[in-house]
Amino acid sequence: MANKLAHPDLHFSFPVIKRDGDSSAPISDHFLPDWRNFLSENSHPVFAHWLDFLRADNKQATFYVEEAKSVLTALALKPHQGGKKVLILWMPEKMPDAFANKLLKTIEEPEGDAVLLLVTHDEESVLPTITSRCQRLFVPPVSRLNLENHLRGNGTDAATATLAAMGAGGALGMAQHLVHHPEGLREFAELLALLLRSAYRRSIVDLHQWSESVAGLIREKQKAFFQFTLETLSALVANKYQLDHSDPFALTGISFSMGGFSKLVSTDQFEGLRVAIEEAEYDIARNGNAKIVLMDFSLQVLALLSKKD
Repeated sequence: MANKLAHPDLHFSFPVIKRDGDSSAPISDHFLPDWRNFLSENSHPVFAHWLDFLRADNKQATFYVEEAKSVLTALALKPHQGGKKVLILWMPEKMPDAFANKLLKTIEEPEGDAVLLLVTHDEESVLPTITSRCQRLFVPPVSRLNLENHLRGNGTDAATATLAAMGAGGALGMAQHLVHHPEGLREFAELLALLLRSAYRRSIVDLHQWSESVAGLIREKQKAFFQFTLETLSALVANKYQLDHSDPFALTGISFSMGGFSKLVSTDQFEGLRVAIEEAEYDIARNGNAKIVLMDFSLQVLALLSKKD
């Protein structure tokens, strides 16, 4: 029953949207069939993909105050199976104050045999009143090699597994999503090839168009693009020094000569590109203005590629 997410002592609380026609505020229980279907496709969910699954469009997913009553009622019941009651609260960083305040006492001192697990992708955005009452367990990103091996072990072909691991940023859920949506991998390779060509030609117009295009992607996809770019940069360095590497451009069918490009770029320039990529990814992850961050990043790439030894 737990594997099917239908155990009577296993409860979920997650951000939901108010659908057209809803006369009252929604709660997680109203979305349980959707939630189970969503997790059956990807057991390590990404928030942006949940919004896509719900077809949220511009609607904001959140925890409504009515959700707190539902959670407290579920935890107040005796366990059906005589063991523990478990509540998995996903994305606590989306909790508004009004909802969080009603759960403070329960989070601090769960009654009976209740266990609360709060799963966040951005601890810094969780309310301090919540984090101060929790024991923190940090789950580090999965290495690219382990991600690749895991995907191949589950039947993914070698080329797709390599590319998905490159664009996942250590997140298994993102890797699994990219396996099922390989068109995203080709899009990453196209965007990166366009960036490098435009910067090398010193075309400000093309770089502006590029930054506008990437700014139009959802934030999680922007972060995945930077992870893909960082991994590709490592492959370009390996190519320069004739070390083993993957060629994401060839694997996605994009015409771009890694060998030709790596010969034109010095080690110092590669290091500058690495720093610029990591800084841009950090700014995007901290909700920086995407258009400003991406335009600034593209101009840094232009400046770096314009340097001479």
